[in-house]
Amino acid sequence: MFLFLCFHGSKHCWQSLRWICDVAEFIQAHPNLDWQKIETQATELKSQTMLWLTLFLVSDLLATPLPNDLLLKMQTKHRAYLLAQKVYELIFSRNFTQGEDYLFIFRITDSWQGKYLFVTSLLFTPTGKEWKFFKLPNSLTFLYYFIRPFRLIKEYLGASHFSVK
Repeated sequence: MFLFLCFHGSKHCWQSLRWICDVAEFIQAHPNLDWQKIETQATELKSQTMLWLTLFLVSDLLATPLPNDLLLKMQTKHRAYLLAQKVYELIFSRNFTQGEDYLFIFRITDSWQGKYLFVTSLLFTPTGKEWKFFKLPNSLTFLYYFIRPFRLIKEYLGASHFSVK
């Protein structure tokens, strides 16, 4: 459950202070968490940065008590620390852009396989925008996977650079 809370907040760039509070409450409600097991699971899931970022946030923002060995390890987690600074900036400025969200998720992903899957999903998984961009009959909806990259090109390069007839 603890790692699920880490994943959820990280997926949404910790845009809600409430999610950080939820993690702090979880830690306080479960004083005998097996931190070694949590670290091992995070390593197996290639989600160490998400774990350390979460621990930075609850420790720094909410002064949530953590075991000394975790606090010592946190001092060596420079990437998670830098991401925490970005979270503070986003939370307190309330300025969330989609591009910053995507970049944040890319940075927090620990494995190259995960980064690759994230980018390919971002580029090829259809959304409602593709359905509005180009109407297809139900029998051809699989083509939306190919339409998405073209819609993204049009959106980000502008209509003057690319047109679909």
